Amino acid sequence: MRRLLVTLILGVFLASAAGCADLGISNPFESTPTAANSQLLGISLPAGMELSTQHCARTTGSDGQPQGMETAYGQADRMQVAQSLFNNMQGAGWNVRMSLRKADRIMLAFENGNRLAVINIYPQTVYSCVTEIWVSEKMADGSSLNLLPLRG
Repeated sequence: MRRLLVTLILGVFLASAAGCADLGISNPFESTPTAANSQLLGISLPAGMELSTQHCARTTGSDGQPQGMETAYGQADRMQVAQSLFNNMQGAGWNVRMSLRKADRIMLAFENGNRLAVINIYPQTVYSCVTEIWVSEKMADGSSLNLLPLRG
């Protein structure tokens, strides 16, 4: 009788625990979903860098192309990340228009047809860096300032 009671209690507990999996309570120790390709640039990210889907905002421009902002994190050297992005972007048809470095920050600007990309690389810790990627279509000469909000 006692064994049957323990078995029933254990069965009820396991059945209710399986039903609690969809309560919508997030695990604070769970890592953010990541990706290794930039949807805005159409290239793979440098080794060691992963795109954080939580820190991205994308939309579609009037030309039908994706535009917005993506953020990548990783344990990688900033100079190697910059060189890798330069090589990958050149291979995808992007032309470099600006490359600047001040102390530990690197800023790159690229152009591809009617699209512009600005990449900001800066340290997060001694052994890791953050890469912000901003992509938009070019505005016509004489355009007024129209700051459209990104959602994401």
